[in-house]
Amino acid sequence: MTAPMRWQYLETEAFRMRSAMAAWWLRECETIIDIGGGATPITDFLLPHQRSIVIDPLVPPTSNPAAIHLPIRVQDWDAKVPEPFGVVMLGCDLDGFDHWIRHLCAIIAKASRTVLEAPSHYKPSMRQIRDIIRRTTCPVLATIQMSIEDMTARPYVWPRDGWPPKPDRYMVLLGKAHHAAGPS
Repeated sequence: MTAPMRWQYLETEAFRMRSAMAAWWLRECETIIDIGGGATPITDFLLPHQRSIVIDPLVPPTSNPAAIHLPIRVQDWDAKVPEPFGVVMLGCDLDGFDHWIRHLCAIIAKASRTVLEAPSHYKPSMRQIRDIIRRTTCPVLATIQMSIEDMTARPYVWPRDGWPPKPDRYMVLLGKAHHAAGPS
């Protein structure tokens, strides 16, 4: 499947690593709310006991039985999901953000954990992440700054390949700490 809006670089193995990292952080959540999952939702990286609800009006439904696809905008979702649940937003860049941030923050405030990720040099996305952190008052558990270079991808050609890759990324984990079992 081709990514919506032609962000084809997000479908490469190197960029899908973001979903694998997010899934690991959300491993104790039974349900994952994937906001704007696009053509690369987190579903492929979930554990057998997990399911995802993909909220994205721009992509067709997935055939994965562990996923429920809601072709709506997050502000149109009634947000009824059993707890504990996690939220993931990879590539935070949501249109109309200022008009429905309260609704989004109410969902995130109820989540056990939330993973937010975006291009670190893209100011609108980084502003959205900062606003979410400030408005939810969820504790920040970890941050990662990374540069993703897919050396196996063919050379990027505009406009054939859509939007240019944004390799410098910022990921943040919000929520409750899960303590690893170990020797006492």
